[in-house]
Amino acid sequence: ASSESSAEQARMSEERMRRFITDASHELRTPLTTIRGFAELYRQGAARDVEMLMSRIESESRRMGLLVDDLLLLARLDAQRPLERRRVDLLSLASDAVHDAQSIAPQRRITMEVVDGPGTPEVLGDEARLRQVLGNLMANAVQHTPDTSPITVRVGTAGDDAVLEVADQGPG
Repeated sequence: ASSESSAEQARMSEERMRRFITDASHELRTPLTTIRGFAELYRQGAARDVEMLMSRIESESRRMGLLVDDLLLLARLDAQRPLERRRVDLLSLASDAVHDAQSIAPQRRITMEVVDGPGTPEVLGDEARLRQVLGNLMANAVQHTPDTSPITVRVGTAGDDAVLEVADQGPG
């Protein structure tokens, strides 16, 4: 029964990986097509729109980078890397995420609020995975809300709990 269970787990893992690769290939194709299109416009002499063209190329390449990060995360998760349990400073995590998002979307109003409470906002966790989750939340907020919509990261403590929140005015 144990070898059957292992074989079934391996089959399911392969199926998940195949599905993800298919989805990721499709998702990567869209920004690649956009980048090619804008590069072609530039090559054809759209000199007056250079700023916009370069901005869109940068935006789409960042989007591709996030997709590649997701692929790498899936590979690590599929390899069943054990979770690390170390003290993680959420204030530092939040600050890094806000700075990263501001560099990706400088036109957006992205702020961080520190919520006063007892203690420091620390948790036991896997810092790399927490950064990945926070990065995904920030990317979603930037990509799926209007440019005029503010994004706020709140970090602090509430009672005995550490609090980390990404708030936007999007539909989700």
